[in-house]
Amino acid sequence: RTYSIAETQQREYIQAELTAPTLPGTDYIISCWVSAGDSLESFSNNLGFLLSTDAISSSSNLVLELSPTSNSAEIISNTDGWVLYSDTVNLTEAFQYITVGNFFDDDATSLSTNPAANTQPGNYGAYYFIDDLTLEQVPVSVSEKFSASSFSMSPNPSKALVTIAGMAHPF
Repeated sequence: RTYSIAETQQREYIQAELTAPTLPGTDYIISCWVSAGDSLESFSNNLGFLLSTDAISSSSNLVLELSPTSNSAEIISNTDGWVLYSDTVNLTEAFQYITVGNFFDDDATSLSTNPAANTQPGNYGAYYFIDDLTLEQVPVSVSEKFSASSFSMSPNPSKALVTIAGMAHPF
């Protein structure tokens, strides 16, 4: 739930441990498929992704007032299918956990009304389904990391395994 009853500041989050820590100073792509709850009263913005070195925990269901690593300012209102969310981020630490949710309070969260909302109890606020959440290192080609004068390849020529040695070029 990215938004609950007005002025309650209630949120729900999902969290997962990464299969391996991220590499500091490296670009990553965060992506997932998102679908809005079709019977809820609202759609919201601020679907965010927080990478952290430790698991995030709270003894309440209130907003986690932390700065997300990536955040969607767009209000996602598609209830009939899935919308791709994707962002490229440069990570500064070896993060081990990802937490998904709305890290902003009610005043900083924008809403739009769901015209197909069900008025039955329990259909308040905004809720999103998340599928296929991935965090992948951005592929880097050899030409982006090495200049011709800063590496060697052996054996040269080769029809099998080669070793490339050199100093990364600081860009």
